[in-house]
Amino acid sequence: MIFLINQLPLLIIACLFLNRIYIQWTQSGAIDFKGLFRHFFLKPSLIILALSFISTIFFSFIGFWVFPLIRYLTANIIGLFLATGGLTFVFGLFAQKKQTMFTLLNYGISILMMTFMMSFIAQDHYYYDFYEEPYFILIISSTLIALAIGLICALCLFVGSKIVYLLAKKRRHTANKSGLFSKHQQKIHKTSKDMKEHYLAQGLDNQEIEYFREQMAQAKSQIQSITQEFPQTAKLRAIETRHNTIRVSQSFFKDIVNQPKRLSDASQFLYKFLPSLQDLIAKYNEINQHIAKNKQTYQILDKTALTIDQVCQQITDEYILFHQDTFNELNDEIKLAHRNIERRQHQENLDQSVDDLLDQLIQDEQETDSGGEMNE
Repeated sequence: MIFLINQLPLLIIACLFLNRIYIQWTQSGAIDFKGLFRHFFLKPSLIILALSFISTIFFSFIGFWVFPLIRYLTANIIGLFLATGGLTFVFGLFAQKKQTMFTLLNYGISILMMTFMMSFIAQDHYYYDFYEEPYFILIISSTLIALAIGLICALCLFVGSKIVYLLAKKRRHTANKSGLFSKHQQKIHKTSKDMKEHYLAQGLDNQEIEYFREQMAQAKSQIQSITQEFPQTAKLRAIETRHNTIRVSQSFFKDIVNQPKRLSDASQFLYKFLPSLQDLIAKYNEINQHIAKNKQTYQILDKTALTIDQVCQQITDEYILFHQDTFNELNDEIKLAHRNIERRQHQENLDQSVDDLLDQLIQDEQETDSGGEMNE
């Protein structure tokens, strides 16, 4: 009990530390510790930690008594960064291939290690009194213990995650054979090797690729939804036929994938018009399926249909705006072709005029010669 009471401040610090990591993870979308701690390292907390570590080492060597909490924290922080740094290097490489699985594994291992090291490896005064070792020896021993626990956690979590992965894979395979999942749904969160190379060639880094895939997966789901919802009523079919919205949306989606750096140029389509269209169509079909309808219901349906028509037109306008450079280039090429045609026609007319003039001169000369012979 006394030991747990002594470790209570460290447990509080560990909880705050883990909470800070979770916030940083959700905000940055980091997949390794380099990205996770990039902003955390710049905080005053790291400076205070570094100063406390230096002061602990200094005062311990010259024989001063140091507040136990600082000793506990600094004795284990070395093991924390050494162990998690090594795992970051290893699992960071794995995360590039099996991103979701190994990212979760990486964080799981690290969180368990931090919990163990902060709560159980932090030594109290009984440890120091019993061993009577110099402080730097105790730091090394704490580090080795932390690394040992980290390796044990890594092994257990790796075996456990492998079992879970194999079971999930078997379940997905069974579900696929029974027709529960379509091929497109299975691949929605997978990036093929070719697509990964395409995104990297376009200048995206791993975090940008992950964010881009999330946005496009959401857009794909919305396009699939409106593709299924549009044909359910005659009025919506007429609107879709007039604007060709499904094909425009699908083409827009492919063009964004081909040019991922232009994601911001398609923000109106992705974040405003496409979600609005999906929501409006779903509500229209839901209201239209009501058996009993009154005048107000029909007015709502008409107003919703008009809004859907306007959103479809806005999607078409956004598509044209996205390809404005292409249209401008095509327009310039058309103008250039017209100028070439006009120049060619002008040259042909000029050549024809010259030929006609020469023919006329020859004819006049022949007539003159004929008149002279007759006079003789």
